[in-house]
Amino acid sequence: MWQTESMGPVPKFDEPALLAALEARTIATQSAFAQACAHRIRRLDLPPLLIEAGLLCDQCLKAARQFIEGEAFDVTALEALREAMESSEDVDDDRVAACAFVLRHLLSREGQEAVWSARRAYDACDALAQRAFDFDVFTEEVEDSLLTHPVVQAELRHQQLDLEQLRIDPGSSTAVVERAKLGDT
Repeated sequence: MWQTESMGPVPKFDEPALLAALEARTIATQSAFAQACAHRIRRLDLPPLLIEAGLLCDQCLKAARQFIEGEAFDVTALEALREAMESSEDVDDDRVAACAFVLRHLLSREGQEAVWSARRAYDACDALAQRAFDFDVFTEEVEDSLLTHPVVQAELRHQQLDLEQLRIDPGSSTAVVERAKLGDT
């Protein structure tokens, strides 16, 4: 899912490969993967979300968790929640967007929505890494430094680990989500 540069084993975010891998999985495992990404970035050292945005994220993740646990959900209520998420002032925040993509995946069953949740997790980590560097011009060296930043590599490793666990044991969806929610590695 993550390509490796020929010069070294530095994982990169590879959206087409991730989509192909997720489309080979069940809808529940796709959801678990997307949820894990959303949970991890909510724990990043970022300014707190506004209360309303945090509550919307909580509702999205709760509905998705219930889905992977086999519980029924009210599509009408989830559509209303989707509209609230997408009209939120904070929808551009990677954490909120990742949760919105979790919900959109739940409603559409499209693997691309789960990939976009992972993309927002990667983007949030990249933005955090950018704050650690002082640069005026975006060069290949800067890009390499951002990619190898510990927070970026940690997210890519977690995504790879989650996907591998879900491939080996599709019944581990709840465990994958719980691990991400609690910050267990």
